[in-house]
Amino acid sequence: MNLSSQRRAEVAELIAASVSSAPGVACLTPGAGAVEAATYYPGGKTTGVVVGDGHISVHVVASRPSLLQVAEGVRQLVHDLCRSEGLTQVRVEVVIEDLDLVPAILAEHQPPTGVGVQ
Repeated sequence: MNLSSQRRAEVAELIAASVSSAPGVACLTPGAGAVEAATYYPGGKTTGVVVGDGHISVHVVASRPSLLQVAEGVRQLVHDLCRSEGLTQVRVEVVIEDLDLVPAILAEHQPPTGVGVQ
């Protein structure tokens, strides 16, 4: 998979848009390391998605504790996107950098509709 920088940018943006709204994903993240996880191209970058030669790395913050399911869902989503874009033989790595359960906890503890102060 030898892509031009414009094509890398297109693929990275497509993956970022799809993964950001995937079940169990709170957000993409630049990673916790010293080097930012991103695809760089003239005029910009896509944070949280690294499109390389023959591999794609996606860095996410999970929003539910079933991390294996989140990672597998993201991996399958990216594989499907790659196939639809004509990219085959791509290794996909999903890195769960953090876990953000606050929205899920708050949703569990919301009062039932119609209950409250009058």
